[in-house]
Amino acid sequence: MSIYKKTLIVISITMVVFLTGIYFFSHLIIFKSFKDLEYQYVRTNLERVIASIDDELFNLYRSIHDWAAWDDSYEFIKGRYNKYIDVNLTDSTFINLNLNVILFLDKNWHVRYARAFDLINKRTAPFPESLYRYLKTLRKLNIKDSVRKGTYGIINLDEGLAMIALHPIIDSKETRPSEGVLVFCRFLNNEWIRYISKKTFLDVSVRVLEVNKEVFGVMKTSNFYIRTIDENYIEGSKIINDIYGDNIVLIKVLLDREIYKHSKAVIRYVIITFLVLGSASTVIVLVLLKKIVLKRLKKITDGIIDIRKSGNTSLRLEVDGEDEISLLSGEINRMLQSQEEAEKVLHAYSLTDDLTGIYNRRGFTTLASQQIKIADRSRKEMFLIFADVDNLKEINDRFGHLEGDRALIDVAKIMKETFRESDIIARIGGDEFVALTTETDGMDAEGIVSRLLENIKRFNDTQQRNYVLSMSVGVAKYSPDEPCTIDELISKADRMMYERKKGK
Repeated sequence: MSIYKKTLIVISITMVVFLTGIYFFSHLIIFKSFKDLEYQYVRTNLERVIASIDDELFNLYRSIHDWAAWDDSYEFIKGRYNKYIDVNLTDSTFINLNLNVILFLDKNWHVRYARAFDLINKRTAPFPESLYRYLKTLRKLNIKDSVRKGTYGIINLDEGLAMIALHPIIDSKETRPSEGVLVFCRFLNNEWIRYISKKTFLDVSVRVLEVNKEVFGVMKTSNFYIRTIDENYIEGSKIINDIYGDNIVLIKVLLDREIYKHSKAVIRYVIITFLVLGSASTVIVLVLLKKIVLKRLKKITDGIIDIRKSGNTSLRLEVDGEDEISLLSGEINRMLQSQEEAEKVLHAYSLTDDLTGIYNRRGFTTLASQQIKIADRSRKEMFLIFADVDNLKEINDRFGHLEGDRALIDVAKIMKETFRESDIIARIGGDEFVALTTETDGMDAEGIVSRLLENIKRFNDTQQRNYVLSMSVGVAKYSPDEPCTIDELISKADRMMYERKKGK
């Protein structure tokens, strides 16, 4: 028997034994690891849904706190603000707060005001009668006995599951005793479930738990149940408590078994790979392997290491050929491009104020520090204008935080109209705005202040509101002959603003 045949027989027997061992190893170790990973993936996504629902509940509680701890609501429940309903409880209130029910109860839990709203058709809806029957049990939660705290959770009404929040009606300073209870309610209907599904990018269902047997599964940890439906789908379930602490709400997530499919593909690829590598028994194959595969992989690895060390995500790998390795290089390049774009977006968000769209303190400090260096080199002077919105707290207390936000947005618009595009404008605090003039040719501090105050006056003259926008302004001059940091410059302008504010 020739050496060629002996070698072929030895290689064939070795390959059969080796591939058999790989097959059993794959199913005993790798497949089990992927199965555990699949369960963890299902649980993680289920926890995402639970967290999203918790966020919705907390947002509902935060909304009811803003309304219940408000002087206007306090005066209304005491019967001293008759226009409260017409002014505040309009259709837009239900739409903006995303509510189906608003209920005002006096301190004896008698209904003072109740209204239900259809968010889909944007009109008044029949009031859920079962909610009245639940008032007695809700009263046992002792909401009205707490001055500053409320409660929230899920409740099972005859009309379906709903998120509910209750809060004592108190004054804005939260110092006076409660005069009643405010109730917000939002139904967990199909429209809401579609919203949660879209928000989490998952197939979600929420319903009342009828029988515990319907949530059986292969894993049960902390009320998490996972059930394999078939080769394509796996289901995760969790039972959560309602507002009374009872396990009646069932959350389910249906997921594609991508990890399971990937595990089968991995096992298949592992066996094929070892078969190919085992067949490569000659020096020529090793040389070709080194030339065609290993050398190019090393090139990709070296490129990745260089990019990691430089920290520059704008660098790219060289792509040559049309095989899996070139596809890998292309995918890595696309990943780097996505990371670079994400970093740019994150950088922009980190420098911009979410409410007004102008720079925040970080963005202002970054750009202003650069301008100071430029001014030092070019020997140019600059002005920093520090403006504080007067009586913003009073606007928030009297007209609500939405109106206060509107006032801040208007101030930002006035600032942008007053200053040039080359100037740096920012909101650095709750009611504090700054502007740094990058060119002062033909400009003086008082002229800048006068122009800003004139624009505010012109704005007030064209608006019909229950309050007047006003600002206290201070100016500080930067000179290369007397250098200082941007924080020191802000402090100077702040002090001048404060002196002028005291003189009003």
